[in-house]
Amino acid sequence: NEYKSYLRMSVPKASLTTTTTTPSSNTHVACSVCYLAPCKGFTSHCSHKLCVDCFDIVTTHRKSNECPICNRHLRIISPVSGEVIHEMNSCLNRINQLVASARRADAEERARNEQQKERNVVRLQLEFLLESKNQKKQKLALLQEELAQLEESIIDVRREPNQSKRFKYSECELTSSKYHQILENLNDLETNFFLRNGGVNRVGCIIDEAFKYDRIEVIGNMSLCSEATMSHIKINNMQTNAGGLLAVVGATKSVNIYRFSDVEESPFPYVYPVVKLPTKAFGWSVAWNHTLHNVLALGDFNSNANVIDMCTGVITNSFSEHSASKFITVEFTPTKPQHLATAAFDGYIKLWRLNEPRSALTIRAPDKNLNMGYKPDSSFHIVVASINKNLYCYDVRAPTKPMLTFTGHTKSVFQLKFLDHKRLVSASVDGSLRQWSLETGHCARIYRGHDNTTKFIGLTTHDNYIGCGGEDNSVTVYHEALSKPILKHTLAATQSLLNHNMKDEHLRKITTLSWFGDKICTGNDYGAMNLLKLVPATPEP
Repeated sequence: NEYKSYLRMSVPKASLTTTTTTPSSNTHVACSVCYLAPCKGFTSHCSHKLCVDCFDIVTTHRKSNECPICNRHLRIISPVSGEVIHEMNSCLNRINQLVASARRADAEERARNEQQKERNVVRLQLEFLLESKNQKKQKLALLQEELAQLEESIIDVRREPNQSKRFKYSECELTSSKYHQILENLNDLETNFFLRNGGVNRVGCIIDEAFKYDRIEVIGNMSLCSEATMSHIKINNMQTNAGGLLAVVGATKSVNIYRFSDVEESPFPYVYPVVKLPTKAFGWSVAWNHTLHNVLALGDFNSNANVIDMCTGVITNSFSEHSASKFITVEFTPTKPQHLATAAFDGYIKLWRLNEPRSALTIRAPDKNLNMGYKPDSSFHIVVASINKNLYCYDVRAPTKPMLTFTGHTKSVFQLKFLDHKRLVSASVDGSLRQWSLETGHCARIYRGHDNTTKFIGLTTHDNYIGCGGEDNSVTVYHEALSKPILKHTLAATQSLLNHNMKDEHLRKITTLSWFGDKICTGNDYGAMNLLKLVPATPEP
């Protein structure tokens, strides 16, 4: 005890701010000062053991921070007991065991996931193979059925015409060029053959109609004026009535009336109009009245719609509610001769009564209108071609929104014509024609083969035939059931009355077409008008 008292007086105090010690791992080692085995102790950095009492003497009574045994600088930290160390070691061991267990569980889970993934891949592969096998079986069954149908039809067609009840031969046999056309349109012919109401009868009718013409030839020329030149007189529109009269408008302030029989039978190089109806502005569109054959309507560049009596040459009505726009289309109602419809580039559709000065109905279209037409058997349904790539069908009895929207063209739609009361054909500067169903609004067929990517061209229909112009001064004819052309004719360089060729004739475009029987009248943007005839193929011996 006296020695301990001496130590308490002589052991210097250690600095707590700069000292560190390592807790003793063996709590039964004797203190280096009192040689007792403390239950709690410390080990300095110089490896000397200190019990709690000696540590208290060193830190409390001594003023120097030197080890009482070796006088080295003493660095100590807060005391930690052996029991705490033992507990910490136990916790660390449990943590290590838990980490090892978690790693084993994670590895097992990943192995199970990989196995499940492999099983899923195998199952999907098996499902793909089985489904592909089933579809191939279905296709094989369908092909076998179609092959049997083809074999049966071949047997029927090879019979004599008077023995076959299912097929009527065409008057002309197919030449080698026609056989080439059949190969080009083989997919379309197969589609029509295997339709529910198709078969050999339908294909026979298509072949009979589509391939009975061999070529297109020019049988007459027309001129807008009697001056010594006709160059740079653009033809904008032409329409034919039931009496064989052709009305033509363009970059002249007049409506020019021709008679088809005069053009076909004339011995002269050019045929001039039988009637010239003066107007106040250039004409953009013209339409005949379906009942009053001497009455026609004109849409001019002053945004006016004029009704003209051909017999007197008098403008009986003039309607001018459209805003400034040179693109104005006019159309008489099919069953009501006193009703007229107009559609203009200002985006409005207007209906007029000929005995009233103001419009009876105004419809706001979604965008600017480029063309318009009445459904052939209806006075209530109007279809407009829009600059926004679509066509819209309106019922004038419910004009607030379109009853049908025809979507599919990728560029502006500028022309539309009706094949019949169920089908519509449109032309766009995306280089295609499209046939639409007026019942569903779906596209039934796409026609490609003419040149049209930048400018407006002419479009006309007759029975199941479709005629369109081209930017290469050509006329292309399609059959409604075939996607590729059946006839194409490029017009030669036109000669003016001064007998000189137009040097840039290859840059001309066919701006308008009108069909009458087996003849097509064409007009281009240089003032040239031609009467074309579809020549039947000559039967081979």
